[in-house]
Amino acid sequence: MSECTGCRYLVILVRGWGPAGRLRQGLIDELCKQLPKDSRVLQPQLDMGLFSTRNPADLEQEIVSFINDAVDEHRPQKIVLFGFSTGCLLVRGALLQALSDKLEWVKQIDRVLYAGGILRGWSITTATPFAVRLMMPIIRLMVLINKLAWMTKVTWLHSFNVHWNVFFYSSAERGTPYVVEQQLRFLRFLRYSEHLSHVRFIYLIGTRDRYVSPADTVEILPLIESWYIELPGLSHFEIINPGGIGKRAVEQWRDTMKTSLLGGDDELQRFSISGDHIDDYFYHLDLPVQNRVHTEVEHVVILLHGVRDDGFWTKRIGAKIKQVTGSYKVRTPTPSYGFFSVLNFLSVFARKSKVRWFLEMYVTLKIHYPNADISFVGHSNGTYLALQAMKLCESIRFRRMYLAGCVARTDYQWSQCNDQVSEKVVNVINANDYIISTSPGFIEYLGWSFLNVGGAGQQGFQAEYMTDKVKNYGPFNGGHAGAISEPYWPAIARFINGAEFEPPKQVVQQQAQAGSEANGKLVVPLRVLCLAGLVVLLMSFCYLVVLLAINMTAGLWVFLFFWLVLIWAARNV
Repeated sequence: MSECTGCRYLVILVRGWGPAGRLRQGLIDELCKQLPKDSRVLQPQLDMGLFSTRNPADLEQEIVSFINDAVDEHRPQKIVLFGFSTGCLLVRGALLQALSDKLEWVKQIDRVLYAGGILRGWSITTATPFAVRLMMPIIRLMVLINKLAWMTKVTWLHSFNVHWNVFFYSSAERGTPYVVEQQLRFLRFLRYSEHLSHVRFIYLIGTRDRYVSPADTVEILPLIESWYIELPGLSHFEIINPGGIGKRAVEQWRDTMKTSLLGGDDELQRFSISGDHIDDYFYHLDLPVQNRVHTEVEHVVILLHGVRDDGFWTKRIGAKIKQVTGSYKVRTPTPSYGFFSVLNFLSVFARKSKVRWFLEMYVTLKIHYPNADISFVGHSNGTYLALQAMKLCESIRFRRMYLAGCVARTDYQWSQCNDQVSEKVVNVINANDYIISTSPGFIEYLGWSFLNVGGAGQQGFQAEYMTDKVKNYGPFNGGHAGAISEPYWPAIARFINGAEFEPPKQVVQQQAQAGSEANGKLVVPLRVLCLAGLVVLLMSFCYLVVLLAINMTAGLWVFLFFWLVLIWAARNV
């Protein structure tokens, strides 16, 4: 608590993640010098240490309660919310909580300052300092060990105050459900609420900030009352530590901070950088800032490719959808998450990273097209990303969904996300989809639920887990890519634009013909072949153990060379 007295301005400071319990007193003293004498600068004590596993939602509620008490005690005329680093996420979350609860002090908020704010979540990149890249896995490991100790009632690491919750800093990563949910809530309040029209949002950006990229620091949405102010020569922590910078830089920092706290729109405009410069921070859709939001668009259709796919078909189906509707109010973005091999697909961690990519991409589209409903057309791994995103984040909503070569489990719980689909879901089944049968379908058959994939594209969703919005079509004989082949394009376009889905006549006719020709033929179940392959694989590893046991050096090297070549080749399969 500062030595300031009075209640003209109430400034609430929220620190970021790290070992320090509070922001430094030097920052508070400097802010007091810039504010009128009858002001208060306060900060809540938050449990956000290096090993914190506090739920961010609980921390947001603590901030709201702290502000409630401070407002009751000091009766401020104006309130300033000041967040630093990951604390900016908590500030925005507390603001949203206060709006949801319709608290009166929201009307008294004059401005919100984000200093080095991680508003879109953090991520480790090649620009991240080496020490952080080195220490983050170690910290994660120590948190995991402490969680296991807590579960097993071992007390030897309880000094870290860690419990079996999410690691706080992990929940603040880019694309996590917490960050995405908060972004979408913020967009909804901007769209439907007038309670933020009086608030100025100010983003303080250090030009030497190596911890947070500029694109992570600022909002994508060009708010009417937003200013982006760069602090030349300052790093991430120097933004809130004026005592550690040179005299000339301190004077400039004080001028900037005074303007940020008290300046009017004209003063803020003189300090802020241009909208075109901010636009260069972003890669999304590559649009100029003044054209970034399209309120006239009513329907956006995401078309997403799958494993080992160039995604060219997405552009052609997108063109067909716009051709059928004939309206400029429809957009068909075709984003890509790059080449994704089968080996990547079998990695839970690789798929998790792409789910986060999908969540971020969804938020970006909602920002660019705030009035539009979103539909989805996906194939293979693309279906997994969309369905997993729905499962993780309740704010992910679609009007219609078309699933081809779906790799979700057949027992996907549609009832739990029934409200997230407003109209219909079509799942096309292809009985001879050998890709699904030999990989995700076989994994589900083995009962390996921890891999979270299955054979819905070959076997369909199970009836007991479906709702009246979801329907299986088939089985057909089109193979893994059959349901996105050219004969399906008109049917997909009509379905996405509101019609009932009707499988192409030629596909139905080919199915009937194939069924009659298949009578009397011997068919070896593909799962039997997969099981045989798994046995051969296990036997090869047993052979490796034997070679090691009897010290057959030459044979061992040949065997290792064979497997290294196989693993290298699998990277591109």
